[in-house]
Amino acid sequence: MTPRARQRRGTAAIEYALVLPALLLMILGLVDWSWYLYSWLDLHAALGAGVRLAASSEADPEGAARAAICAALERQGLGCDALTFTTQRTNDASGPTVELTVSLPFEPPVGLVRTPHVLRAEASVGWYGWVYAGD
Repeated sequence: MTPRARQRRGTAAIEYALVLPALLLMILGLVDWSWYLYSWLDLHAALGAGVRLAASSEADPEGAARAAICAALERQGLGCDALTFTTQRTNDASGPTVELTVSLPFEPPVGLVRTPHVLRAEASVGWYGWVYAGD
């Protein structure tokens, strides 16, 4: 083998060694952000179920919302032990409204790139009632 061919083979190994860390960082960052978005969507789906149930519950809207959100999060593999949320129920001229704000700590699976440490979601639902204009 000529010395020139040995040099070319060595440059390929050096290029591979230089590019590999950047490629791994990109792939692992993609894993972290994908998991964050997946968890965020799961939290929003659970919040939607909770806010609908809270709006229809007259006695304890906060308890009904918490139970529905925890059940949905457990089905999706997210724990609800550190779940914090606030419930606000208003009744104005346009009808009753329930607003929920939910936050859940987020731990990335790899942790090499920076992701938000809290999943946060807000939802509100209102009823405007039926207007009967007949006799």
